[in-house]
Amino acid sequence: MLFFLLLFFKSANSVDNCQTLFVIDGSSYSQSFRGEITSIATTASLAFSSSNITFSANFWVYGAGDNDEEFPDSFFLASNDFDDNVRELQQNGGSETIFGATSKLNQWKIHDAVVVIYTASPQNFITLAGANYTEQARTIAVHLNDGVDLSSISNYPSPAISDYINILQLIINVCGNLPKTTPATFSTTTDPNGLNCLPSDHQPMYNCRQGWQYNSITGYQYLVFYNSTFTDGEAYCVSQGGHLTSIHSQEENDWITSLCCPSSSHYDYHGYYSAYIVGGRKDNKTFSWTDGTPFDYEHHFCFDHENVTAAISITNCDDKGCCAEGSWVTIPIEPAEPLNLSYLVCKKK
Repeated sequence: MLFFLLLFFKSANSVDNCQTLFVIDGSSYSQSFRGEITSIATTASLAFSSSNITFSANFWVYGAGDNDEEFPDSFFLASNDFDDNVRELQQNGGSETIFGATSKLNQWKIHDAVVVIYTASPQNFITLAGANYTEQARTIAVHLNDGVDLSSISNYPSPAISDYINILQLIINVCGNLPKTTPATFSTTTDPNGLNCLPSDHQPMYNCRQGWQYNSITGYQYLVFYNSTFTDGEAYCVSQGGHLTSIHSQEENDWITSLCCPSSSHYDYHGYYSAYIVGGRKDNKTFSWTDGTPFDYEHHFCFDHENVTAAISITNCDDKGCCAEGSWVTIPIEPAEPLNLSYLVCKKK
């Protein structure tokens, strides 16, 4: 099995000097502490063994509050040393949540390392943590509880605890996009919505505004979340007190398009297409919004599927192979939803 997993990475881009801190939930919320250790040890073993990444790692356990250990200031360079130390860890069983961990991570003096957070904290603490956390761009969040949305503490999809391949692939991707000691030959731009965006050919997906964003022109709030379908996305928005967003002007369309940095990547590694699902639905050639508001604005359609029940999506891909950024495309949703999109947008008062 290990040999097979290593072969999987033969086509990956090489990454030099990838330092990774594994953040372990040792609190009383975690019912799978040994599972965390197994996940970390397995992922690290793959990384240390890969010829496509120069890897070093360390770990930090939270849960004990003021009694947590200090952050490490160095990294293990050998797989055996890391493995021996991480497998000796014991759960402290304290009551510190993810909010305490992320508050401390904001102060960590090392800024060029990937952070992989394991957490079993409930949703309300994760949401609270995300509102104050500043390191989403270099953080991978691994869920220990199914159905918990970790997007507020990470810009990337959340892999399962046993999804070792995807955890490692995310580490490689994030390492490749960390700031380098020598400035790159391209510069960032700040869009009107406050995002620091790279040129699209260097911009990874999932660099989006975090949490609810208020638009003073429309008087509504908007929330980006990730990797779902039209049907499941609408159900999630309703659970949050809203609906998938309706669009009633060019300005609102532009606002929604600006919630995430445009990327030339057509797909992420899971196959999610770089576009937003919004609340537009077409039945029998008639369009409507899921929030019940009038369909009084129609943007340019790059492509409209005929004679199917479909949903409206907005392109976020800035590349010659994509429709123009901000264009509308209908995607079939009945009898099946074969295409998952990377971004979905809720809207509420």
